[in-house]
Amino acid sequence: MKTNVILFAIFLGFISYGFAVFKFGKINSTKKNGNGCVCHNISPAEDVIVWVDGPDSVEAGKSQVYKMYMIGGPAVAGGYNVAVSEGLLSLADTNSILIENEITQSSPLPFLGDTVHWSFIYTAPDSPNSFDTIYSTGLSVNFDGIPNEFDLWAYGDNFVVKIIDTNSVTSSRSQIIPENFSLSQNYPNPFNPTTIISYSVGITSSVRLDVFDTRGKLILNLENGIKSAGSYNVKLNGVALSSGVYLYKLTAFSTDGLTKQLFTQTKKLLLIK
Repeated sequence: MKTNVILFAIFLGFISYGFAVFKFGKINSTKKNGNGCVCHNISPAEDVIVWVDGPDSVEAGKSQVYKMYMIGGPAVAGGYNVAVSEGLLSLADTNSILIENEITQSSPLPFLGDTVHWSFIYTAPDSPNSFDTIYSTGLSVNFDGIPNEFDLWAYGDNFVVKIIDTNSVTSSRSQIIPENFSLSQNYPNPFNPTTIISYSVGITSSVRLDVFDTRGKLILNLENGIKSAGSYNVKLNGVALSSGVYLYKLTAFSTDGLTKQLFTQTKKLLLIK
């Protein structure tokens, strides 16, 4: 009998701890220095998708607003954690708290439809011509107060930010000849029904820009041909697509007859109708 009482007390303590952690947030759970939301579930879930949306380049010392999105899982309420390697984070909404230069929820945020998101402010370090990384983790729960395998979480892809020199900024981006290849986050995102995808080509290459669904099925081909070094913008019209998350992938190959892959990168976009 005494053993049962002790076990029941431990069980109640575990529930209370898990609910408190979710209610008041938790830092140190991103890929930067943590192991995810293990008090709810040991492993990340494939059907929870987390991503950061915002500029992929920021002037040194300047600030920009970013958003972290999450879909999938029980999708009743959500929590999150955002961290950064070199820059500074600050609050942009009332549902978050800042602890040790990481941001987490101050209270659970209900999903709106199939999506939940938070806003935050990123300030770039004073070190131009460098790179920084934004880390993210999202937790999707059924909000029954019991941390268990029915609550699902996932890491977001590391979001790399290029820190640029203020003196190098030009009002005419089309005149910039990039030194390297890059694929930017589409803007706006989420979108309805059109959005712009920007990318840069470092040297003359054979370029493909494709759109896939989350199962990897090819939906659209937006670019397929030879591109000289430069920056390009492509409009994606989603009028014939269903609402949801899609992936877009840029692949560049050499034109020397060897078909050598020079660059590939994939990003997520969200269509909401």
